[in-house]
Amino acid sequence: MSKPSLGQEAIRFLNEERSRSPETPLPVAAVVALSNALSLEDVSTTSEIFTHVKLMIADLLKYTHNSIGISAGSFLFQRFVARTLINSVGGQEAPALRDTIVSSGRRFAERALRARAQIVTNAVQFIQDGQTVLAIGFSRMVLDVLLGAAKNGVRFDVLVTESRPAGSHGHDTVRELTRLNIPAKVLPDAAVAHTIQRVDLVLTGAQGVVESGGVINEIGTYQSAIVARAAGKPFYVVAESYKFVRAYPLDQTDIGLNASVMGTPSSWVCDKPHAAGAVCEQSSPAEEKKPAVEKFDQIIDYTPPELITLLFTDIGILTPAAVSDELIQLHM
Repeated sequence: MSKPSLGQEAIRFLNEERSRSPETPLPVAAVVALSNALSLEDVSTTSEIFTHVKLMIADLLKYTHNSIGISAGSFLFQRFVARTLINSVGGQEAPALRDTIVSSGRRFAERALRARAQIVTNAVQFIQDGQTVLAIGFSRMVLDVLLGAAKNGVRFDVLVTESRPAGSHGHDTVRELTRLNIPAKVLPDAAVAHTIQRVDLVLTGAQGVVESGGVINEIGTYQSAIVARAAGKPFYVVAESYKFVRAYPLDQTDIGLNASVMGTPSSWVCDKPHAAGAVCEQSSPAEEKKPAVEKFDQIIDYTPPELITLLFTDIGILTPAAVSDELIQLHM
C-alpha cells in the first residue's frame, strides 16, 4: 500500500479534529490539520517546506470545495511558514524550521479560542436593556456575545432568522438561547423586512471577512443587511481576526467560492428542520411520483462593507474601512 500524500494526511487530520471538537472554528481546525500533517514529513531544504505546504493547502481546498474557513486557515498557516523562514537563524536546518512552524500552528490553536472573550468584551456594551436583537442563523460567536450581555444583567429579546436552505440554524440558535434563559423566537427569512421596525440592532457572525471589510456568511445575511440599512438599524458583525481572508469579491457572482460548506450536500432543502449538516429523509413512494422541482442551493452570500456599521473583533472594534489595514498588518 502506498504512503498517503501530505494532502491526504491533512484531510484526515481535519476530519479527526472536526469529529473530536465540532465547535472548533474551521480556520483553527485547518491550521491544526496542516500543522499535524507537516510534522509527518521529512524535509531537507526550505524549498521542500514551501512545496509541501502549497500541495497540502491545494488538496485541502479541493476537498472542502474552497471553503472560506479553510481559505482563512490556510492563509494563516502560510503566514507561519513565511515568518518562520524569514526570521530563521542563519544555518538553521530545515527539520528544525519545520518543527518551529508546527509548534507555531499548534500554539495558535490554543490561543484562538481566547479571542472570543475579547470580542464579547467589545460587543456587549452595544446591547442595552429592553432591546430586540435580530441574529442571523447560527453563530457560536453571536451566542457568546448574547450570553455575555445576559450575564451583565441586560434584559433583551432575540429574533433569529431561520437561514434556510443552510439547515436548521435558526432553530438551533433559539434552542440554545432558550436553554440559557434568553427569550428568543425563530423568524422566517421572508419576514425580516416585515419585522425590522421591531428590531433595535442586527447581529451576525461571519465565515470570512474580506479585504474590503465586507463579510461572507450564510445565505440571507446580505438581504438582512439591506433591510437594516433601509430601516436605519445598525448592522454589527462579530468575527475573530483569524477569519480575515485575502479575497476581494465585488458582488454575489464574484465570491469565488463553492456555495457548499464542508459536510453539507449542495442539493438538500428539507420541508422540516434538521440538524445542521444532516441529509433529508428519503422520499416516500408517493412523493417520488411528484414532478421534480429544481431547488435553490446557494448557502452563502457576500455582504458589502457599505451595509456594515461596525465589526467587533479580538483586535478591536473596526469600521469596514479599517479591515484592509489590519489585513496588511497580518500579512507583514
